[in-house]
Amino acid sequence: MTTWVLRTDEPGDGPRLAVEDAIDVAGLPTTAGCRAVAERAEPAAADAPAVASARAQGARIAGKTNLNELCMAADGVNPWSGSPVNPLRHGRGSGGRKAL
Repeated sequence: MTTWVLRTDEPGDGPRLAVEDAIDVAGLPTTAGCRAVAERAEPAAADAPAVASARAQGARIAGKTNLNELCMAADGVNPWSGSPVNPLRHGRGSGGRKAL
């Protein structure tokens, strides 16, 4: 289970790619999981190089995923937008620690 900030589900046959909300995706705001940033966030004018490269290889953006506020820690806890989950280890946070 992925904690989505925004789902896009672009059409196409390529692999679906979830992009963390600290990386620009053209046309979508980048908030870094922070309310103050989100209140002023404008849609990105262009894809970050990693996203552009993935698209060039046929990837389609499925959406933006949640993260720790301002990428400040590895525990994944975010009281504003919700804490991301670890899809591979139930009961563990996205950083691998036991969920709070």
